[in-house]
Amino acid sequence: MALRQYVMLRTLGEGGYGKVKLALHLRRARRCGCLGEMEVRRLFRQILAALSHCHAHGVAHRDLKPENLLLDWHRNIKLADFGLSAQFSGAALLKTPCGSPEFASPELFCRQEYSGPAADVWSLGVVLYDMVTGELTFEGNSFGELRARVLSSIYHEPHYLSQQNRDLMRKMMTLDHQSRSTLDSVIQHPWVGLPNGLSPAVSRPWAGTRPQ
Repeated sequence: MALRQYVMLRTLGEGGYGKVKLALHLRRARRCGCLGEMEVRRLFRQILAALSHCHAHGVAHRDLKPENLLLDWHRNIKLADFGLSAQFSGAALLKTPCGSPEFASPELFCRQEYSGPAADVWSLGVVLYDMVTGELTFEGNSFGELRARVLSSIYHEPHYLSQQNRDLMRKMMTLDHQSRSTLDSVIQHPWVGLPNGLSPAVSRPWAGTRPQ
């Protein structure tokens, strides 16, 4: 496949041997980079396991986005870049707004005190949307336009997404953080398919030649 037919847009993830890029096909004007739901589900379970571990130890990541999800040679995800993470205790709220605007929760745009875990769940919902569609959930030509779209919580749901996948993302990207799904609720959601708790699938090594 000729690379000259594509325009490279942005990095979706990065591993020790290369980067996963989002690309635009010039003839079809179609973004390439989204994964099938089965593969997304496997990777998403791994992200949930990592984030659940963080929250269990009182740490909110606060900067969840594809660029901070690293792929290793075995196609497994590692959660990275804890530079903006913060410790929390119980229901105590955080005050400092931070993270990438496209993945930030509504309460951060409103400069309210916020729950670190609830903000992480929103960001993870945006990440999930990106993984299954290859698109950002909310975009704007200016910060004000992006803020308005996030606070509207209105986004396009492609017809090819399963009903369960759509339902999960709606619950994760609920405007009211008190009504938003908790991470435990996300883990128990039918689309995730882990009714007996987290036991994320880990890939075996790729068959084939390791790139030089």
